[in-house]
Amino acid sequence: MSVGSTKDVNIVVLWDKYDDVANLYYVGQNELSIVEGFSLNGEEVNMGDPDTLLNFTLFGQSYAPANH
Repeated sequence: MSVGSTKDVNIVVLWDKYDDVANLYYVGQNELSIVEGFSLNGEEVNMGDPDTLLNFTLFGQSYAPANH
């Protein structure tokens, strides 16, 4: 968080705490904010399930497309 996202790099994290639900976070400079519109927000997810990774990856590509 001390570096956070910049105009050139977007940092997003899917965080599922042991005793809480998952949320997708945008990592800004010294702040975290929940990314709206991610289908797994507020759900208990299996972080070892390939479908979870696929969902995260596909959403990330549309949320923060890369030029390279």
